[in-house]
Amino acid sequence: MIELNQSTGRTLRYGIITGLAVVLAGLVASVFSGDVSEKILWVGIGIIIFVPFVSIIVSALALYSEKDYYWLKRVLLLISILIVGLVVSLLR
Repeated sequence: MIELNQSTGRTLRYGIITGLAVVLAGLVASVFSGDVSEKILWVGIGIIIFVPFVSIIVSALALYSEKDYYWLKRVLLLISILIVGLVVSLLR
C-alpha cells in the first residue's frame, strides 16, 4: 500500500531538487557556453513546473491503492481539468 502523504512529499521533494540541480548546472554552463546553458536552464524550469502535476498523479495512484474512491474522484476531476486547460492553451 502506498502512503499518500509520504509518496506525494517524496515526489515533490525529489522533483524540486532535480529541477534545481538542472538549473544550477545551466547556470554553471553559462560561464562556458551561452547557447547550451539556456537550453539546460529551460529544462530545469520545465522540471520545476511539471513536478506538481506528477505529484497529483502520484496522489491519484496512492488514493486508488488505499481504495479511497471519494477523494480519487476529485483528484481525477482535477487531472481532467488540467488536461483540458493544457489542450485548450496549446490549440490557441
